Formats: sequence, structure tokens, C-alpha cells
Amino acid sequence: MQSSLKSYKRNQRGFTLVEMLIVLGVIQVMTSISLLVVQPLIEQYRIQFFLKQLQTDLFYMQQVAMTQTDRATFTFDSTTSTYYAVQRNEILFEKSYDSSIIISSVSGPNRVRYNSRGNISQGKTFFVRSGDTSYRLVFQIGRGRFYVEKL
Repeated sequence: MQSSLKSYKRNQRGFTLVEMLIVLGVIQVMTSISLLVVQPLIEQYRIQFFLKQLQTDLFYMQQVAMTQTDRATFTFDSTTSTYYAVQRNEILFEKSYDSSIIISSVSGPNRVRYNSRGNISQGKTFFVRSGDTSYRLVFQIGRGRFYVEKL
């Protein structure tokens, strides 16, 4: 019985270097494939998060204009990838966004002005692009409402 125990211990040598390299290679291939699948999803969620945050900030800006009964301006600065809100020559907030997101105005400067009732006096259309995905952000004259549609 003691001789069989010694032979059992001698046969327990662990994994060889080749076996470990094969396992690590398989793990690397699986990781690479999962990253290729996840990368487009990350880009899609980045633009969706930006649009949700923009929508929240625009509604907030409209509420500020109505509660303070004073005009407020929401401006996009594409050179620094930021947008900011101004009321009475004071910046209320400024937020930066990913530089891969491009915002361009179709009509006039890159800003939207809310009057003291929360309305917009001039309709605006902006195009928001990130990679292959494009959206149109349309501000309608009147109530200060806007909508986003995927192109």
C-alpha cells in the first residue's frame, strides 16, 4: 500500500507549459471575440446616453426660463465639444460630451433661445452624428418642444 501511494505522488506533476499556453490562448481568443461584439454596443450606448442627457438639460433650461421669467440661451460649442446654458449673462451650467459626437446646425447659429414663457421664437434643426449613426434634433416654434429622430 505504501508503494502505491509513492507512485501516485510521483504521477501528480501538475500542468505542463504547453497545456498552460493552450489554455491561455483559448482565453485570449474568447476575450478578443467578446470585445469585437461589445465595441459597437458601447458606441450605440454613448450616443443614446448623450441624447438622454441633452433632453434632460433642455427641459431643465426651459423650466428655468419659465420660473425666472427671463430669457435663457442654450448654446452648442462644437470646437470644444461642450454645451452650456446662459441666463442674465451668467452661465447656469456647462457640460462636455464625447468628441466623437458631432453637432451641426442647419439654420443659423448653434443656439436655442427660450423666452420667459418657455417658448422658442425661431425653429431650429440640428444634426447629431457619431460614427455611422445620425439623429435629427428638431425644435418647433411655439411651445419650446423638440423631438429627436434617428436618420
